[in-house]
Amino acid sequence: MMRMKNIKTLVLIQLLIFASWLYSFEIFINLQTAWISSFLIMLGSMYSYNRLVNKRIEDYEANLDVDVIEKIEDPYDLYSEQETEEAELDIKDVIKQERAKLKGNNIKGIKEAAPATVSVFRLVPYLFLIVGFMALKNSNILHLTPYLSGVTLGILSAFFAKGIIIR
Repeated sequence: MMRMKNIKTLVLIQLLIFASWLYSFEIFINLQTAWISSFLIMLGSMYSYNRLVNKRIEDYEANLDVDVIEKIEDPYDLYSEQETEEAELDIKDVIKQERAKLKGNNIKGIKEAAPATVSVFRLVPYLFLIVGFMALKNSNILHLTPYLSGVTLGILSAFFAKGIIIR
């Protein structure tokens, strides 16, 4: 039922955009170009990040330990009987080690998010956005108000279509 409502909303938005053709072809072409590019950018972003999250969930589930209860009861291994060398380290060394961990985590996070950021599903729509904007500008038919309205409609349409396309 929800899918049908979302599809009807998308069809209604497209009918409104096509109705603008009756008023002016320039307004229609601005609305349609902006709508397509922003709609595809949003869907590509949502799809890429959805794949990234699903991959991380699969990796996490594959790396689960057998002794989950012990991890819950003692997450920082405070009750183990082994003595750690960290108690003997100087505070400056501890700070240096923690900074190195943080730097490593930042680089690791960038590497893990890179596939979603540099995805073809995002780059091609951005290319369409740039080429479409430049084509409208060079043809002297770019009107910013309808163009920005089309971008807004594209973003809203992508949120309605999210449930249809992304699972």
